Amino acid sequence: MLYVLNLRLRPEKSTHLTFFSGLLVLKLFLRTLSEVRPELARELHESKSLKPYTCAPLWTRRGEFILDTGVLRPEYWYYTRIVFVRRDLLDYFLQGLEELGYRIQLSEDLTFYLYPTHLRVLEYSDLEEEPTEYFTLEFRTPTRFAVRRSRELRRPKFRLFPLPEHVAHSLVHHWNRYAPPDLRISEVELLTWVRDYVYEVSYRIRKLSVKLTRGRIAVGFVGFCRYRVEDVTSPQAHTFFQLLRYGELVNVGNSKSMGLGLVKLQ
Repeated sequence: MLYVLNLRLRPEKSTHLTFFSGLLVLKLFLRTLSEVRPELARELHESKSLKPYTCAPLWTRRGEFILDTGVLRPEYWYYTRIVFVRRDLLDYFLQGLEELGYRIQLSEDLTFYLYPTHLRVLEYSDLEEEPTEYFTLEFRTPTRFAVRRSRELRRPKFRLFPLPEHVAHSLVHHWNRYAPPDLRISEVELLTWVRDYVYEVSYRIRKLSVKLTRGRIAVGFVGFCRYRVEDVTSPQAHTFFQLLRYGELVNVGNSKSMGLGLVKLQ
């Protein structure tokens, strides 16, 4: 099951946004969770493995994303969402919100009112999608793909182009981490099919960086890429398109949990 929780929030007083708003939502989530399960919140924060949740950055009533600049004003509502692939995390989060009185203080000068507005519960089968010969992915927040090196080095290496095999690898890896055993996908078979039958035909992307905390910067790209699928009747095509719908919920690429790699399938 997947749980898509939409929320609205506003600051207690005018607040200058100094880092990526998806990271702000992540901080609000972890702070709320720590109210009822502090050890679990710490474990999730420190874990290097794939997270069982993903956040989205803030957007306005008009649907415009707020990245890492601007002023958040107490007279306006802002919107976001958190997607959970574990029901217990959703329950703990809602319990934490109630215990905090829907008022979350991150620091002495940073306090928000945060309210759930809508919960959507999805089965994995709800993500089934009919394959098409052409499809487009819109990359709505900075996206980057971690690339494995031949040996482990301190600094990660990132790919700033949405090759279909990188998109597929990111999604099947997350899917297999949390889907029920009977729904898990053969990563080798899927990636072999994607490399053979899916390729990009046009694109318009640009580099976009967002500020994080402690002087860090996340470098990524936004824009769109259009792809062609040569073998739409294959069972792997159905699997791939189901993963693309999954990606609309859990994001793609690196640092999905804090709102990087938010995509839209068209």
